[in-house]
Amino acid sequence: MGSVAALSNGASTPLAALPISVEHSSIKGLALRDTTGRTQCETLLRVLQYLGDRGINTPEGVGCGFYRIATRVQELEASGWLIASRRESMVGADGLHHIGVARYSLIGERSGPQDPQFSLDLGVA
Repeated sequence: MGSVAALSNGASTPLAALPISVEHSSIKGLALRDTTGRTQCETLLRVLQYLGDRGINTPEGVGCGFYRIATRVQELEASGWLIASRRESMVGADGLHHIGVARYSLIGERSGPQDPQFSLDLGVA
């Protein structure tokens, strides 16, 4: 039987059914070429654009080869991208219930100067 990820809404998804497959990653440029921070940022941005509102959570990111995904998200935000972070509960591939797992989704590109209050008002921080 394959591994199953249970999402916070109670639905469970076979890990093999996640939208980033080896087939998609090579066609759409979603696979990591190497593990440098720069390459991870460039690729994570493409992954977030591809996944849309669904986004990607930390364990899914690790499964795709991203390490320190929160750091990559901060670097993308520092370069002008708006990325939402929400917390969810899930059952991981280890069979354990994980609470407060971050899921990241791309909002868009920031326009104009960054206002520190902006992220607080939108709850994006």
